[in-house]
Amino acid sequence: MFSNERFQIIYGLALIIFIPTAIVVATVLTISRYSETIDVTLQRQALILGRVFGTSVWQEGQDAAALQARIAAVGSSNPDILDVTVLTPTEEGFTITASLHSETVGATVSAPYYSLAWQQAEGEGLATDFLATPANGAILPTLAATRGRYWLVSLPLFSDANNDGRRERVALLSLQMSSDVVDRQADASWKSAMLGLIFVVLLTVLFLGAATRLWSYATLYRKIKEVDQMKDEFISIASHELRTPITAIRGYVSMAQDGDFGPLPERLQEGLARVRSSTERLGELVEDLLNVSRIEQRRLEVHLQPIDLAAVVLTVTEELQPMAKQKKLTLHFDASGSSPRVQADPDRLKQVLINVIGNAIKYTPKGSVEVSMGVKAGAGGWVRVKDTGLGISAEDQQRLFSKFYRVSSDQTRAIPGTGLGLWITKQLVELMKGKIMLESIEGTGTQVTVTLPLAKPAVEKKDDN
Repeated sequence: MFSNERFQIIYGLALIIFIPTAIVVATVLTISRYSETIDVTLQRQALILGRVFGTSVWQEGQDAAALQARIAAVGSSNPDILDVTVLTPTEEGFTITASLHSETVGATVSAPYYSLAWQQAEGEGLATDFLATPANGAILPTLAATRGRYWLVSLPLFSDANNDGRRERVALLSLQMSSDVVDRQADASWKSAMLGLIFVVLLTVLFLGAATRLWSYATLYRKIKEVDQMKDEFISIASHELRTPITAIRGYVSMAQDGDFGPLPERLQEGLARVRSSTERLGELVEDLLNVSRIEQRRLEVHLQPIDLAAVVLTVTEELQPMAKQKKLTLHFDASGSSPRVQADPDRLKQVLINVIGNAIKYTPKGSVEVSMGVKAGAGGWVRVKDTGLGISAEDQQRLFSKFYRVSSDQTRAIPGTGLGLWITKQLVELMKGKIMLESIEGTGTQVTVTLPLAKPAVEKKDDN
């Protein structure tokens, strides 16, 4: 058991560590892949935009002033364009012919990046994202003033000056575009994803913590169930073992009271009467415990058959008449109503009625106990026991059919009982597919109604002759 519990604890801790870590890794990888996809898309769009600008800016045969004017018009049309520069190759590198930053015209740059861009085929080019730093100024003088991340697109411009179909590189277009808008949206998406990730991880940790606690509850429940099963087995074994000595005590006490061992003094007779009474109470307790054990282990069988309800009620009331007379109570059975035939187990039904009517007698200090019966359409045959006893409060009524529950008051404290009778009665009635209902007013009396299904009428056999 200890090894199993330790394994559950280790397993729970492993889940608490592994699952959130897996969620974090999966989320970060997904966001990174998303960012890469955005960059690839931006790179392609930058190249397409560079080709469009190359077509709109560069025209063969135009002078430097016209080119500068076109570049200025393009730059003013889009705030995301940081620079448009046209460079021509020279022996020292590339000379700026026209630029959105006119002060850089005439400057010469020699950067490997532009040499690589110059080697691109027509319709091709380079598109690279940069995080602006002072060192970027080595590529192009205008880049030194740039802040944030940007895309630098460079592609060669071609011309067919000889009109022979052979296009030659004549200039280099450099286009600088800000990535600020896209980066802000990506940052917002990243922050939202991180907040969602933190929330999911927190919920997961809380859930796993609760699940770990549920595991401990499950282990505790299993232990309680095992202990409860051991308790039931112990009660069953102990009750069976107690029945034999109790029966022997009853027998010997009865023989002594009947004079089988010779005449007894009056004081001894009184003592034997008390022993017999206590033995009977002990026997009832053992029988109740046996019934509880059988019911909980589902070993109590009922054999349903058609029964004359009036006959069973009459038998029980006659058996309990001495108990009522001893308390100077009137026990009356009203047999004037219809006598239904119900589907029930005769022995269990008798046990139910003894418990219900016996309780009514026990908890009625004075007055009467009335027993009646009848048939209710759609419900079945019923037996009603009404007394003028102590009554039960509304709070106690809610728990009255619970196991081992007894109404605790100054008036009931002296009345013997185990708190099992009504619980057993309810279980027996339900096993016979019936219902039991209790109505009571404290200080006035109690009414208990037991309803059982009616027996199906016998089918008459047809005489073929």
